[in-house]
Amino acid sequence: MKILVIGNGFDLAHYLPTSYHHFMRVMLAVENLPLEQKKVGFNDLFGEWTKKSEGWFFRRMNELYETKDIKLENEVIQSIKLELKANSWYRYFQNHLTNENASWIDFETKIGEALESFSLIHARFETYKNEVGALPYLRLSGSDPNFKKLFKSTKFLDLLQCFGLLTVQFFSEHIQHSDLKPQIETITFNSEFFDEYKGDFEFSFSKLLFSLQKELHDFTEIFNIYLCEVVSKFKPKSKFKALELFDPNLKTVYSFNYTSTYKFLYSDEADQVSVEFLHGKAEKPSSGLVLGIDEFPNEELKATKAYGFVKYHQKLIKNTDYLFLSENNAVTKIQTSRLSVMADKRPSLEIYLWGHSLDVSDKNYIHEIFLLNDKEYQGKESYQGRTTVIVFFHTDSSRFSMLSNLIHILDKDIVERWMKKGWLKFQPAPDIYQLNS
Repeated sequence: MKILVIGNGFDLAHYLPTSYHHFMRVMLAVENLPLEQKKVGFNDLFGEWTKKSEGWFFRRMNELYETKDIKLENEVIQSIKLELKANSWYRYFQNHLTNENASWIDFETKIGEALESFSLIHARFETYKNEVGALPYLRLSGSDPNFKKLFKSTKFLDLLQCFGLLTVQFFSEHIQHSDLKPQIETITFNSEFFDEYKGDFEFSFSKLLFSLQKELHDFTEIFNIYLCEVVSKFKPKSKFKALELFDPNLKTVYSFNYTSTYKFLYSDEADQVSVEFLHGKAEKPSSGLVLGIDEFPNEELKATKAYGFVKYHQKLIKNTDYLFLSENNAVTKIQTSRLSVMADKRPSLEIYLWGHSLDVSDKNYIHEIFLLNDKEYQGKESYQGRTTVIVFFHTDSSRFSMLSNLIHILDKDIVERWMKKGWLKFQPAPDIYQLNS
């Protein structure tokens, strides 16, 4: 029996623009489109790529897919523009995650960093309140000593501006003379995030967190629109060649992606294969994608019960296919039968990992995979486990990173044991372009 576990690298191996920076670059192109442009095609969305380091990716998309059929109607464009303009998380990622190699793991990290910074800002407001009472006004002068108590770091100012908690006005003469360092004249707080009591104003951390959760949900919906209106329109020029992996022994695909790439490109071979979407599926109307952090970065955030940011809460509330191997009846049957079958007749299980970074954010799933040979037989060296894990890698550096991640999550002794016994193998990923060009 075979099981395939796929991550974003599976889509990228098929030259679909689903990485974090692909999405952000296309959104920037949409933002910059003229208002009078009624229809938008492939070159309008991706044409700038030819001038950048990913020109090769653009060319291969063009070679493999009917890109002339990719169009966005004006109604969709204007809807996306309005959503982008209103979304604070989009502005934050534009300013704070600009590396062309940024991944969705980096995206999750940045959410955690922002939340941790907001915790520090909250602590700063609490200290200020204990020293001088609540804010007597929602406006501070740049020369006011209270300003320095609240904002010793310009990083905090930038963050709060980005998320609409305050606006900053600079002295006009400093703006006119570029050789002068800008000086803050006034800071005006957004009263939406403050509670008023007898003329004083007190910062409400709960109101801010509620707003941040809502806007993260809205950002996720923008991504869902992108996947449905753009990525799903990539139709191959000719049917992709079946891979040796996709034989009748393949029973289940566990997808960490939101796209239906496996079913769409390999439908004949996949008719009897069950596909489980662990983080939700891109579709219209949206059922909700799981996009957030693995765990709270500190105890204060946990105490606020702001679970809308956390993936395990999202998976439960959005009812995704979050069940994994221990709930797979076929896997359970294989594990049980091993107890009563002669060694040379024990059923085998092959698990293929393709395009998954094996990062700590999905450590629970990784632990579940690597318990399959050891759970019932820990310490019994005579038992030769019949579960084999094959990890596909794209480059030597990706192989290096994935192995490092496994050692970090599982411990070096477990990884070493699995590799010595041949239970864990690394293989080059199939070259989709070479097979289909």
